[in-house]
Amino acid sequence: MKITKKALSILLAVLMLAGCFSLVASAGEPGAVTTVDVISAAGPISGGNFPKKADLSATADGTVPLTFTRFYVYNVVNGTADTSQQAQEPFVKGNTYMLAFAVALPSDSQLSFVSGALPTCTVNGEAATCTRLNGKNLGVEWIVTARDPKLTLVADPPEAATEFEGAGLYAAGRKVGYVSVNYDPLSYIFLGWYEGDTQLTDKNKETIYNYNMPDHDVTLTAKFAPQTNTGTDGNITWTYDPATQTLTISGSGDMRNYNSDNGIYPPWDYTWSVTKKVVIQNGVTSIGDEAFYYFRNVESVSLPESVTRIGEFAFAACYALKSITLPRGLKQIEQQAFYVTGLTRVTVPGSVETIGIGAFVECESLEEVVLEDGVKKIDESAFYECKWLKAVTVPASVREIGDYAFAGCPTLETINYAGSEEDWNKIIFGEDIFSLLNEVGEPVSRTPNIVYNYAPPKPVNVCHWCGKDHSNGFFQKVIGFFHSILAFFFGKKY
Repeated sequence: MKITKKALSILLAVLMLAGCFSLVASAGEPGAVTTVDVISAAGPISGGNFPKKADLSATADGTVPLTFTRFYVYNVVNGTADTSQQAQEPFVKGNTYMLAFAVALPSDSQLSFVSGALPTCTVNGEAATCTRLNGKNLGVEWIVTARDPKLTLVADPPEAATEFEGAGLYAAGRKVGYVSVNYDPLSYIFLGWYEGDTQLTDKNKETIYNYNMPDHDVTLTAKFAPQTNTGTDGNITWTYDPATQTLTISGSGDMRNYNSDNGIYPPWDYTWSVTKKVVIQNGVTSIGDEAFYYFRNVESVSLPESVTRIGEFAFAACYALKSITLPRGLKQIEQQAFYVTGLTRVTVPGSVETIGIGAFVECESLEEVVLEDGVKKIDESAFYECKWLKAVTVPASVREIGDYAFAGCPTLETINYAGSEEDWNKIIFGEDIFSLLNEVGEPVSRTPNIVYNYAPPKPVNVCHWCGKDHSNGFFQKVIGFFHSILAFFFGKKY
């Protein structure tokens, strides 16, 4: 039985047949053992007048008082104590009795396990005394075991932490499963766990797994700094504006890749639940793996023309993201980049040669997909389980469509294919591209309506430089004017 700081340790001590015995309370891994004497100060025990708990006192190491809380007398029959019920007074001469009692420790004591017993005492006559037995003073040897070391968790500053997990009493050498701290990341930056001046974890590691408990009390400190909502990470500078709930990424070159499975998160990850707008400024050339994974409230993403790669799971689980304009220079859409987003329509520019595995898997709000000329491969499960997908425009440049690319899309009615039927039949098809699952979970093949030689309608005022329509609004017309100049000097792109 273990003691906590708020509980008293009350243990029943049992006396064996003769001599001075001790009963050690076991709790797995005891600490240091201290032996102390309990002295009966009431004088002789005679005529069945056994000592009362008020007549006994003891200390552990001479400092910690032991309070006797219960006192029992049991019959001893054939050498065995009958603890089913207490012996009743008057006690019979010649009989053997067992004395037993329990003690309690102060709540702030460093001790936890206490056990012991008085020797048996035979009532030999009214005048007989039992202050000595077998030539020894009548007393009890107590085994007092130090309590388990205590693990205390604190924060610096104290107000930064909202909750701790893992504090308590643990046996020395035990592996504490985990120690963690909760806090408001919009107000504080977690700097790491410290034991004294020794840093145990880095930033973004609010949990310590399998902490090795020492043989003494220990305090671990979670250190924090005020949140600044800005920083740098490799080539990237980021700023979060709480007023507009906008996360802005700037810099030159590639963004780092992140991996939550390995505990590697982007430094702006703490804004995952509050960010509504993401702005990537020109100069950034890639969106790293998991850069905005599970930013579930993001409604708007602005990507510059400089971005050429969108990494794995980059915008996965952005449920509120309904639309996005992919830049014309984009070359790579990696695996599950837009997994379970809220997109309703997407146009993939022809600069993207391969749409990665599961790139748009389970985008259940997606209704229309337009792949522009230049796309060569639709990888496996690219649009798997897009349950409301109705139409897909496929260019003649496509040479391969992977397994299950459009499987699980029950509303997919039309494939608008820019090439001829002969061209379509030359495509390398994987397994069950358009299949649905039946009631027992088996794929059932199906083929939507294929419209061959499809020519998508072009905007009336298509820009020869960027391919967009600049006819609406004064500023759009100004942009169109400058783009026409660029197209004149550097050549038309559209």
